[in-house]
Amino acid sequence: MNKECDASLATRDRQSDGEAVKTQLQMSSRTNRKHLTHCRSLGRAIPRLLVLPLACLATLAGAVHWAAAEDRVRFQESFQAQAISYTDNGDGTSDQLFYGTGTIQPGGAAQTLIYVHSGNTFYDVGTGAWLTPLSGTRIIATANNDRLYTTFTGLDGPSGFQVTQQIAGGTGAFRGATGQLQGSGQGDGQGNISFASSGTIKFVEIEDEGGRIVVSINDRAVGPPVVQVKGAPNGYDINTGPLVNNPAVEDGALITLFGVDTYGAMADWGGRFVDPSLGANAFNNALDIVWVQHDYDGPFFGGDLQIGFNSAFPGVHYSNPEIHGDENLGPVSSKWKTIHSSSTLVIKFKGPEN
Repeated sequence: MNKECDASLATRDRQSDGEAVKTQLQMSSRTNRKHLTHCRSLGRAIPRLLVLPLACLATLAGAVHWAAAEDRVRFQESFQAQAISYTDNGDGTSDQLFYGTGTIQPGGAAQTLIYVHSGNTFYDVGTGAWLTPLSGTRIIATANNDRLYTTFTGLDGPSGFQVTQQIAGGTGAFRGATGQLQGSGQGDGQGNISFASSGTIKFVEIEDEGGRIVVSINDRAVGPPVVQVKGAPNGYDINTGPLVNNPAVEDGALITLFGVDTYGAMADWGGRFVDPSLGANAFNNALDIVWVQHDYDGPFFGGDLQIGFNSAFPGVHYSNPEIHGDENLGPVSSKWKTIHSSSTLVIKFKGPEN
């Protein structure tokens, strides 16, 4: 990535105590639009093998069958998976991407992609064992490409791993899914794992799909921004990986709206808030970037609608909106401002109090 910046003339008293939201998957984005000089590499480089096309999941055998009127379904799964990429982060942690096949009930044969982040191993006095924290994100798909999305946390130890999965939505038969799954499994040390889990999937009423999705970004003066998503029909994912966010100079995130505008009917869009103390023709005069794109570059590669944003720390400026053909959004306001509106999506942004 090519980045340039003007590190002069800080105009906001913003501080950061971390990333915008908890990382689940890393992703690529339109960061090459930003032009920053801070180009140091980050500690957790996620493998580019995440470009495995999810279109392959449409080859699954078996479909989910249950009555639309049911609001609770008992769910079970059993999978075998193999690591298809591995990254040693050099700090005692690692990242792996697994591809697996198995069965789900209800639903039959299924395939899955699993991103796993392994944390620093520690000694647990209570159990007298060395344990490794696990976290990550999963996609499960059925023959007709119904998808179930989950996030998980857990521990890996001498007797195998135990994880708790939180259901983060889905498409098709999994639309409106929520709930929790408890699972366990074993690895062979050669990148192969087997696991099973079970739980109850709940189905909640979702707003009419004709209603608009509202994404609100509160760029607070102290601490990371707060992101709120309302009305996403199939759930959403929020990521803060290194290709969208450099924690040395900015906060930022990429929000993926599952199953929304996958055919790209909505045009891409970009907008930038500018520093009023700098001239309109200054090469670097932007403080915040917000954009709309589709998930062709990851992390899920399904063409879903995405909203990204970056907010510069004091002393850092992004390049002029005119350089990239972005909309000039004017100075950042401490009051909520609707910066993008369509028949599908509304984006609201609020900056620090003056």
